Amino acid sequence: MNDKNSAGKTWTSASGIPLKPFYREDDVPAQHRERLAAGPGEPPFHRGAYPTGYRTKPWRIFQLSGFGKPEDENARIKFLLEQGETGFIMEHDRNTGDHCYNVDHPEVVARREDVGLTGAVMQSVRDIDICMKDLPIETSYAHAGGAVVQHAPFALAGYWTVAKRRGVALDRLPGTGQSDYFLTYLGCVTKQQVPTDVGLRFNADIMEFCDRHLPRWVPVSIAGYNAADTGLNAYQELGALFANAVEYLDEIQRRGTMPIERAARGCGGVSFRMSMDLFEEASKLRAARLMWQQLLAERYAITDAKVANLRIHCVTAGS
Repeated sequence: MNDKNSAGKTWTSASGIPLKPFYREDDVPAQHRERLAAGPGEPPFHRGAYPTGYRTKPWRIFQLSGFGKPEDENARIKFLLEQGETGFIMEHDRNTGDHCYNVDHPEVVARREDVGLTGAVMQSVRDIDICMKDLPIETSYAHAGGAVVQHAPFALAGYWTVAKRRGVALDRLPGTGQSDYFLTYLGCVTKQQVPTDVGLRFNADIMEFCDRHLPRWVPVSIAGYNAADTGLNAYQELGALFANAVEYLDEIQRRGTMPIERAARGCGGVSFRMSMDLFEEASKLRAARLMWQQLLAERYAITDAKVANLRIHCVTAGS
C-alpha cells in the first residue's frame, strides 16, 4: 500500500469492519491461537470439513430448476441430470405455492401470466408423481420443495408419498427440505405470514418425522442467504442464522422427543450468501464453523465432532 496515497483513508470490508493495512499473529487473541491451529478436517473445522477439501470430495452440483407444468419440470430435471448434475431442486410455482393457493384463486387468476415462470404448478400428489417420473430418487440428492417454505409440509409429504408408492424405503432417500419457516420473516417475505408459533411447530414436527423415518434426509436448511440478500451484512447474516438455529433446537429440547445431537445434525446444513468481498466471505465461513461448534458445546453440551461439523451451501449474491 502506498503510504502517500492512503494517508487519512479508512479501509473497511463490505460490512463496514475497519481493516488494517496488514495483520500479524498477535492480532489473534492468545486464548484463540491454539484452537485456530487445527487443520482442515479437524475440530472445530474452521478450515473446512475435510482434510483434502474439494480435491477428493467435489461439491454437489445442482441448480434451481422447473417451470410450466409438472411434465415440463420433469423433462428439465432429466436434462440437467444428463448434463452432470449430482442432485436436483424440484422448484414449485411461487404464485400458487407461497400461499398454498389453488390455481383458480382470484389473486392467481389476476396474475396468470406469471404462473409457472418460477417452477411447476403442483397442487396434488398426482402432480408431484408426474414431476418425479423416472427420476433416480434413490441415488440423486433432492431438494424436494425448492425455495418455497410455506408449503414445505405439502411438498415433502408429496415427495415421500410418491417414493413409498414406488417401493422406495424412506430410510434410503437422500435429500433436504427448506423448511426454515423463520426465513420468511427476513427474506422471501410473503403477503400472508405463517405465525411464528405455527412455523416453529412445523419445523419441529418435520425434524421429528425425519429422525424417525428418514435418517439420510436433512429436514431443515437454515437460510442466511435470503436474509442477507434483503440487506443484512456478513455478521448480521451470521447472527440471524444462528438465532433461528437456537429457536429450533430449544423447541426440540423442550419437547424431549429426540436426542438433541440428532436435532443439531438435522438443522446443521445452512446456506450463506457470497458477495464480491472474497476475504470477508472466507472469514465469515470460518467464523460460522467456529460459532456452531461453540454454540453446540456451550448451550447444548454437544461435543460430537460429526454434529459440530457445520455443512455449508454457498449461493452467489443475487442482488
